[in-house]
Amino acid sequence: MPINQTALITGASAGLGQLFAEKLAARGYDLIITARRQDRLDEIAKQITETHGVKVDTLSADLSAYDDIRTVEEKIRTTENLTLLINNAGFAVPGYFHEINVHDNIDMCRVHIEATMRFCSAALPGMIERKQGNIINVSSVASFIPVPKGTTYCATKAYLTMFSECLNMESSPHGVHVQALCPGFTRTEFHKAAEYSDEELSQIPGWMWLDAEDVINESLRAMDKGKCVVVPGKRYRFILFLFRLPVIGSILKNSTRKRRR
Repeated sequence: MPINQTALITGASAGLGQLFAEKLAARGYDLIITARRQDRLDEIAKQITETHGVKVDTLSADLSAYDDIRTVEEKIRTTENLTLLINNAGFAVPGYFHEINVHDNIDMCRVHIEATMRFCSAALPGMIERKQGNIINVSSVASFIPVPKGTTYCATKAYLTMFSECLNMESSPHGVHVQALCPGFTRTEFHKAAEYSDEELSQIPGWMWLDAEDVINESLRAMDKGKCVVVPGKRYRFILFLFRLPVIGSILKNSTRKRRR
């Protein structure tokens, strides 16, 4: 791998973002890691630098705030050797749409959609000019399956998956590949941060949970092959196969609605 390749990762203070940082550092990437919590970023940067000897820059940013989006956008635009962009930042606000504060849903759209769009727009010209680069947009298996109490989350993730597919069609002829990573339930801090109750989490069968490291490994293997849409775990690929069958899909959707009422 050429020297001084750099990856920028959003939402890197925990969960998938932190694991992406560790895995990429092991591959020799220099890193720019962003998240809201500067103290956590500093801890991770110190740990990764000591372990892997790569350069790690930190950038505190709240991607629901327009000024912070612009700050990260400018960092992307001015990083000449940016080889990999991972749009991982995201959150969920569980509940029925009419009961959720509209500003929470607007913030979700800004973090999932606007920030991702702006960051891709900032990164792609340089990558295409160099004819090298990858973008990973962390979407969700929820982008394929409508779920009550997840209206805006499902909708924004559906945008990310389709956006990534279209963008990959445009950019892959220039040597730049875009991936939509679509995991199911994954053991990270995400669900606690999203204020899911212990009771709600306990209702999710154990077989539906993915290991975070397995998700990252599958994503990076797919990146190496230039694969666009990545659904980690055979169990979730099988579930999506069933949902695409007209009769079985209809039964499963109705079952989902009843179970969540």
